[in-house]
Amino acid sequence: MSDGQENNKISSSEDVLDESFHTNKTVTKRSSTLLIPQNKLKRKKQKRIEWTQEELEELEEGMEKFGTNWTLILNMSSGPLKNRTNVQLKDKARNEKRRREREGIPLGIFQKATG
Repeated sequence: MSDGQENNKISSSEDVLDESFHTNKTVTKRSSTLLIPQNKLKRKKQKRIEWTQEELEELEEGMEKFGTNWTLILNMSSGPLKNRTNVQLKDKARNEKRRREREGIPLGIFQKATG
């Protein structure tokens, strides 16, 4: 086998690392892939959906049972929260706490929410 053919056959991760240190082409190729700024990646924005009273009550009941374990609340929900994410539950609890503080309404279980 000639030296050129040996470089094309890489049999282990160590060989990959060795090749990346010895050839600019491999390093350049890998570097360009890793240096893509995160803000250049586009995400599709989800449409905002208002919270229903039923969803809010289900969130409150879930917090009474499971505290701030948002994933568990979501998994144990009987239905109203099925179209929500655990992050949306956390954000709603935090915003509900702020709203109640602002309006002088007792916080209830929402006192456990951060913020």
